[in-house]
Amino acid sequence: MTCVCGSCEAKQTTSPNRYLEFDFGPGKVAPGYTQVLQQTPTQRSWVRFEPGSNISCVDARRKNALQSDLCTSDQPFFFSVALPEGNYNVTITFGDQNAETTTTVKAELRRLMLEEVHTIPGKSTTRSFTVNVRNPQISTGGEVKLKDREKTSESGLG
Repeated sequence: MTCVCGSCEAKQTTSPNRYLEFDFGPGKVAPGYTQVLQQTPTQRSWVRFEPGSNISCVDARRKNALQSDLCTSDQPFFFSVALPEGNYNVTITFGDQNAETTTTVKAELRRLMLEEVHTIPGKSTTRSFTVNVRNPQISTGGEVKLKDREKTSESGLG
């Protein structure tokens, strides 16, 4: 199975003019997007590939900045963005010019958002979903009990 991602956008629904846009790969970065590479900043960064990910990012040198490069792996990998509480509309573009792709997306360490999104060589597809980000602290006191796997990274390494 190959996981491929070329671009990703998150828009906070409670703040409709706030976008976070990511361009995956070493090629030209689309205006307004944050570039994401396999060595994207340290584990404590707000945007990162999770530890243990074996990522390869490549540039096909095409004109369209969002579709000319991508990050991929022959094993599942995890990409994380630390965001404040809120509802986020997430849009992801999948695909590769030279290979077929199959991608599954989870949010918040456990929620299945997209399962086996398949593309054929030379084609891309875009999917959207909403993620509800919450922290375990309750504003009036106390906190929601989380399972141990919900308190760490997806990979279990950090």
